[in-house]
Amino acid sequence: MNFIKRAGITLWSRKGRTVLLVITASVVLMFVMAGLIIQNAALMSAKTATNSIGSTVTLSQNREKMMQKMQKKMSSSSATTDQQPTFTQPTTTIAKVKKIAALSNVASYNISTSASVNASGFNAVSTSSASSQTGMGGPFGNSSSNGSIQINGVSTTAGSANFAAGTAKMISGRGIKASDENKNNVVIESELASANNLKVGDRIKFANTSDASKKTSVKVVGIYNAKTTTNGFSHQDPLNTIYASYTLSNELAGTEGKVSNVTYTMADSSKTKAFIKVAKQILND
Repeated sequence: MNFIKRAGITLWSRKGRTVLLVITASVVLMFVMAGLIIQNAALMSAKTATNSIGSTVTLSQNREKMMQKMQKKMSSSSATTDQQPTFTQPTTTIAKVKKIAALSNVASYNISTSASVNASGFNAVSTSSASSQTGMGGPFGNSSSNGSIQINGVSTTAGSANFAAGTAKMISGRGIKASDENKNNVVIESELASANNLKVGDRIKFANTSDASKKTSVKVVGIYNAKTTTNGFSHQDPLNTIYASYTLSNELAGTEGKVSNVTYTMADSSKTKAFIKVAKQILND
């Protein structure tokens, strides 16, 4: 034990140096501990931020599989048969969509549907290529089904892709809300409104593309501005795109109670895989 005694004597005889070494070691240890604490806090903050932002899961049709099925039908059909095969867009029911939305990890969801109609009593905004449009035959449809107005059915405009991305912005009135389900309320583009002297509170009519005598009256509850345009068909121009509840869009398209595109926003992105597993089970029931 003499070495311990000698060490004590040495340290005591050099009190100033000993104190300085203790202080230096303590400071170094404090900095190391502070660094570890900050690193851990940063990692926790990043994880919390990621989870708070949440991820999105989209339920939509698999176009690649649809094309493969159609090509298979075409190759197996008789060469003498003039009738071309068509594909049916896969859908699910509103009931299943809402059952999935009720799962614990779903923060919000937005249904997207579409319909094509003709303007009745007002005019669609004409585009430079509108006069040169030609029919599109074949298995993908016929020009007769394409009206001058595109109806985008949504759960809410705030949750729709264009409004979320900032390519569409409300400038008057209000957007489509969940409370607009089963109501004939619409939001129109500002240039379409200006060209027809329309304002919030006015009513307009849509005509069925197959039967012009079938008309639907709707109320303008909001006006938005589209930041993008297209040189394609007039019904594809955002200026001629009208937003409504998905229930109205389904009614106009004749697909009541069914949807083929839904986006779910997760409350906790780390639980996305578990959500997908349960969602598939509900869809397959």
